[in-house]
Amino acid sequence: MPETSLILSVIGLLLQAVTFTGLVLLWLVVRDQKSQFELLERRWRHDSRALHTGEDRISRRIDVAEHKLNALVEQVGQVELHTPTSGTYQFAQHLAGQGAPVDALVDRCGLSLGEAELITTIKQIQQKSQLSA
Repeated sequence: MPETSLILSVIGLLLQAVTFTGLVLLWLVVRDQKSQFELLERRWRHDSRALHTGEDRISRRIDVAEHKLNALVEQVGQVELHTPTSGTYQFAQHLAGQGAPVDALVDRCGLSLGEAELITTIKQIQQKSQLSA
């Protein structure tokens, strides 16, 4: 019987050694997994910050572009308000051809004084050239 208890003791020690070895291996795997997780977490935080920085830059560029676009739209609106249509010029040419004074072109067609004078001068030159032809 002493041999049996010795065998059982050896088996118990072997089981303890296997269990201890298993626990050490498990601890090593968990430690490695934790290191990999921490590395991935650091990379994720870095990438996340870079993404937010890029997003902020894009947002600022969009804001600037919108501001410039709104300014251009405003300028175009102002130009359209102050630029007579081609129909207005045709009507002004018609009036000038009938001998209307410069002031009438300014008042009736909304032209500037310079535009009205130019149209009147052109019409006078055209009429003179038609008479001499």
